[in-house]
Parts: sequence; structure tokens; C-alpha cells
Amino acid sequence: MKSAAPLSGAPPATDQASILIVDDSPNQLVALEALLMPLGQRIVKASSGQEALRLLLGLDCALVLLDVHLPDIDGFEVARLMRERERSNRTPIIFLSGLTQDVAFTSRGYALGAVDFLFKPFDPQVLRAKVEVFVELYLHRERLTLQAEREKAETERVRLLSLLMQTPAAIALTRGPDFIFEFANPLYEKVAGRSIPVGRPLREVLPELLSQPVMEALRRAMRTGEPFVGREFPVTLDRHGTGHVEETWFDLVYQPLRDEYGEVEWLLTHAVEVTEQVRARRKLELTEVELRQREAEFRGLAGNIPDMVARFDRQHRLLYVNPVVERTLGLPPERFPGRTMAELGMPAEKMSDWEGAIADAFAGRNTSLEFAFPTPSGLRSFEAHVVPERDAHGEVRSVLAVARDVTEARNREQALRESEGRFRLLAEASEVLSSLEDRTVLRKLTELVVPRLADWAAVDLLSEEGTVERVAADHCEPEKAALAFEIARRWPIDTSHGGIGQVLRTGEPILLKHMPDELLPSLTRSEEHLSLGRTLGFKSSLCVPLLSRGRVLGALTLVQAESGRRFSEKDLPFVQELARRAGLAVDNALLYGEARRAQGRASRLQAVAAALSRAATPEQVARSILIAGLESAGTHAGIIYVREPEGGLRALHLQGYSEDVVRTQSFLPPGTPAPQLDVALAGESRWYSSTEELLAHYPQLANLAGAYEARVGLPLLAEEHSLGCLWLSFADRRYFSAEERDFLIALAQLCSQALERARLFSRALPP
Repeated sequence: MKSAAPLSGAPPATDQASILIVDDSPNQLVALEALLMPLGQRIVKASSGQEALRLLLGLDCALVLLDVHLPDIDGFEVARLMRERERSNRTPIIFLSGLTQDVAFTSRGYALGAVDFLFKPFDPQVLRAKVEVFVELYLHRERLTLQAEREKAETERVRLLSLLMQTPAAIALTRGPDFIFEFANPLYEKVAGRSIPVGRPLREVLPELLSQPVMEALRRAMRTGEPFVGREFPVTLDRHGTGHVEETWFDLVYQPLRDEYGEVEWLLTHAVEVTEQVRARRKLELTEVELRQREAEFRGLAGNIPDMVARFDRQHRLLYVNPVVERTLGLPPERFPGRTMAELGMPAEKMSDWEGAIADAFAGRNTSLEFAFPTPSGLRSFEAHVVPERDAHGEVRSVLAVARDVTEARNREQALRESEGRFRLLAEASEVLSSLEDRTVLRKLTELVVPRLADWAAVDLLSEEGTVERVAADHCEPEKAALAFEIARRWPIDTSHGGIGQVLRTGEPILLKHMPDELLPSLTRSEEHLSLGRTLGFKSSLCVPLLSRGRVLGALTLVQAESGRRFSEKDLPFVQELARRAGLAVDNALLYGEARRAQGRASRLQAVAAALSRAATPEQVARSILIAGLESAGTHAGIIYVREPEGGLRALHLQGYSEDVVRTQSFLPPGTPAPQLDVALAGESRWYSSTEELLAHYPQLANLAGAYEARVGLPLLAEEHSLGCLWLSFADRRYFSAEERDFLIALAQLCSQALERARLFSRALPP
């Protein structure tokens, strides 16, 4: 490569230095210039300090001869300002002065960086010698700097040539309009298919290019000085020298280079062969055309299939869905491409199955699976077949999934299974409910429906007194079964409240699809109860009444919790039928129990009548009643009073009371505020369920309350007149049912009849 080329070293510098003379005397300037002219250096003159500073802004000087006494700025100030500038802070200064030598004067100059002082008149030879020394020093320093720059430039040139030789691009440098080669790296020779001799023009080295468009690009770059950039530029080359040319493509850059006069002298060629890429792209374009044709055929076919069709890539992202998918899932078309099934809403519990099916298909295996997916019409069930889709080489490039909506079929199957299960459950329930033992039956019923129908089940019965008792409960986890009884014990059911109480009051079922948001705030009467319901995880409940003969006998409550199932309207008819059968069973058991109790009462009354038939005196009647009758009535505390002629009451017999009661109650004179007198005089029964109820009417009897709660006062009547009264006390609070009241009234009637017979018998005896 020639030295004049852009890659050659730096040109040599001239051997001349600049000397600045500063003096306000024109004669002195001329004299100094003439004195220094023989040194052959450039002499620069300044007549003031301002001019000198201005010149030093763009001038590097070997030495400054500076007069101390200047009209605008003295020499010392000029020297100080020079030292503040980076360009002149090291420039040697020789001060010139017409004053006598003074130590203080010269010390100030040396402090400002002066190298010497010359006092006028000075010896011309001495001045020239001193100036020459500083000029030589400056030139020597400049030569050393220039040499270092040349060495650096040479190093850079060698490094650049090495880089150009190793660069993965074809690089060539040509000179002039004939494009004479001055450099070509090995890759350029390789893509050209021949060696490139330096100094030979392009028309001899690459003659096949002369008639090609690439020559016009070369000439235009040389002519205009503007670079040329060509992407995938076609070039035909005879790479084997056989005359057989082949088509190639290059990414080209032609960069014009200028000489020191600004004229375009060289052209740098940077070429990267992209022949294989172009051929591959063209092949790919042809393949893509074929694929588009096949894709159009596939889409046309998939669009007419009534099932859902989807295509997935290796990242399990959707590439295509047919219109059925869009209509079924209710999502706009733009939501599908590039998304996974998880991003579209596939339930997390099914994602592992789906991912496994796609992975198997990419491994070349066909797979089938079922899954559920949320749609605008609700959660739907699908049956999918996932198969690999292969290209022309047999490689799996994507996966096809064909899914069919089987929701209705599954629903029919599920409904059939549920119907069969419920028929079996009803049959088993009918068998269980055939027993006449109500509590045993109801316990078996809750065991039967848990967990087949619910996670929790409980039966509550409504008594004639209006109280509610939980008689049966079960849970899918045995250790929690007792909790249902504990809940009822801690928070008794109030028929005036919502929930079960409302069902018992109205006889209408309550279906709660969602709990606790819907149920607990309306049912709970405390934060503790609310917290318990939430802790147990109640999800849904169904409470239906147990009905028979138009009466509400109780309620069947079913709750879903651990299983996560929820009740709906379709469950209501079946549970109502189950409750209806349970209600009939409870009613039959109640009728059976009532019949047995009636039979028992009749037997007890017969036993009392037999005992009374052997009593001849009123005292014997009283003892018989209070011995046999109290046992039949379910207590062992009672008193029989008879009326005295003067209107008071005399106790014939007392049973089961303390001595205080016996002493105070043996005789009740007329006018005594006592319920016994009221009963005997009015001839009406009195029923007191608790001590509080008794004391509410007779507070003066507080000291006689004793250990008894309920009291009953029954008049003893004979032919419309009062014989006295029968007074019974019970240890517990109780609500006297109609059957129990009828029995006690019948007992009082037996007592009245026996007393009347005894009185008549005593009158018939001789005195």
C-alpha cells in the first residue's frame, strides 16, 4: 500500500519555532527583529500587553521577550495572565528593562516564572545566544512529540490493518476512477474467488463486474463523494474462473475517502455476503406461501367443524382458534393468540392435566382428557383430543386440540346418577321411617343423608309448649357430630327468630345457596355465634318443615360445608319429600306414643279407683289418693283439703312436705289469702308452671315455696258443690299438656266421688 493512502503514517512537521517580541517602542521592535532574524525562526511582534495576550491565544511560542514597561499593562501583569492560561503557562519569558538591577524588582519577575532578565542596553550576542538556546529546546521537544505521534500513528495503522485483515467482512481499498486496488483483506479475496493483486485496476481483476449495476454504484460514490449503502445487493461472480457465473448477494457499503485537498481519491469497500440468508429467506417465503395456502385450507375446514379447534406452540400458547371457540367461551378473537389456557381462565386444578396433554402431543403421542371451563352460560364440561401436527419432514411443529362440549351429556348422566341415588335414598328412608320410635328413626335418618346428601344434618322437633328440641344430628366427620347438639344447647332455637325458627313458625322451607354472607347475619344473635359459623365454613343450607295433618312438627336442616357443594332449587322437591315422609313418621310415632300414654293413664286411673274402693272414711280416701294417686301423677307431694261448715279448709292428709308446711297448712281459716281457698270456693283449677308464676299471684307464700316448682290446684266437686280441693306440687318446672291436665282432672274426680261416698257412708252409720 502506498504511503499517500489514508492508511499511511502522519506527514513530517516543519523545523521552525515562533518568537514573540513585546515592546511599545517601534524602533526597539525593529532592532530586536533584525537581531534575531539570523536564527531563521518566525518572529512575531506586539506593541502592547493586550496585543501580546491576544496573539498568545492561538500561538505556541518557543520564547517571549517581554518589556516590563508597557503603556497599558506592565510586563509583570502580562506574565501573570500568561501563567493562568493552560496554553502559555509553561512558555519561557525573558524580561527586558531599562532600569538598573534591583533585587526586589528581579525577584518579582522570577516569582512570575521569568527565566531571565536583560537590562538595556544589552549585548546583542548575549541576547541571540540565550534566545537560540530556548529555540533549540523548544524544537527538540517538538521533535520528540512528533516522533511519539508518528510511532503511535504507525501502531494504530498496523492495528487497523490487522483488524481489517481479520474482520468478518470483505474489505478493499481502491484509488482513482480506475479503481486500482491498494488493499484487499483475505475475506474479500475469498468472496471474489481469486487473489487480488495490489496496483491492478478492478476491470482486470474482476472483469465480470463491468456490466453489472454494482459498477454504477462505485462510480456514483467516486463522483459525488456520498457513501453508497446497498442491502442484499445482487452481484454475479465467476468464483472458479471457469466462465460459469453464480448469483450472489451482499450487504454493501462504498465509503469515499478524501485527500488533504478535500478531493475524493480513494474508495473503501465493506461487503458482507448474505447469499445463504437470501436463498434461505426466499425458500422460507416460498414455504410460507405454501403454509398460508395450507393454513387457509385448514382454517376453512376448522371453521366448518362444530367442535372447538385450537392450535398451540411449544410454549403452550395459542396460535389459532376456530370461531366455535370464540362463540362458546364468549371471548373476543384478539384475546386468544399468544395466551395460555391458564391466562384465559382454565381452572388451576385442571392445568397440570392440560399441560401434560400438550407435552405428550409434542412428544408425538395422542392424548385425551376432560376439563371444565368458565363460559358466559356458566361452567361447561369439555372432552378434548390433543394430537401432534407435523410438518413435511415429520417434525412436530404444533399441537391441535379438538374439544367437544359434553356438558349436557354429563348433566344428563349426573342427573340420572343423582336420580337413582335419591330413589335409593328414599327407599332406604322409607324403610327406616317405618318404625314408631320417633327419636331413633330421626337419628337413623340423619345418618342416612350424611354424607350422601349433605355434610351436616339435624332434626329439631317443636313441642306443644312451643319449645324446640334437637333430637338428631350427624356430620360427615364423626368427631363433629356432637357439635350440632352443642350449638343447639348454647344457642336455643327461637321460633320468633329467622332461620330454623322461621321455618317452624311459617311452615315454609328456606333455601340459602350461599353462607355465611346470606345466612349468618340473619340467624346469629351474638358475635360468638357468627364467628363459629364462619369457622365451620358453612357454604349452603336447606331447611324444610316436617309436616303432617297441616301441623308443623319440626324441621330438617341440611348444611354443605367441607365438600364445597351448594344446594339449589332442584334439591328442594326431593328434600321436601324426604321431610314429608319424616313428618309422617314423627306424627305416627306421636300418635302411637299418645295412645300408649292414654292407655297408661287409664291403667293408672283404674289402679287409683281400686284403691279408693277400699276406703270407707274421708281420711282413708285422702291417704289412698296421696299414696296411689301421687305416683300415677308423677309426683310425691300433695294435700287434700275439705271444706268446713264455717268456710275454712282442713287438711285431711299431707304427703311429701316439710313440718313447717304441715303446721301452717293443716287448717286454713276463712279469709286466708291462699290459692287453696280460691280453688275450693271458685271450683276452678289453677295451674302454676313455676314458683315465680305462683308468687306472682300470691307473694305472701314466698316462705312456703320450698323445693317445688310447678303447682296444681284441682277442685273436688260433688253435684255442683265444692267438697274441697286436691293440691299437688312438682319438683320441676313444667308445662302441663292437655293429656296431663285431663289425667289430673280425672284423678280429682275419682277423689271427689270417693269422698262423697265416704261422707254418705259415715252418715248412714248409727250414732
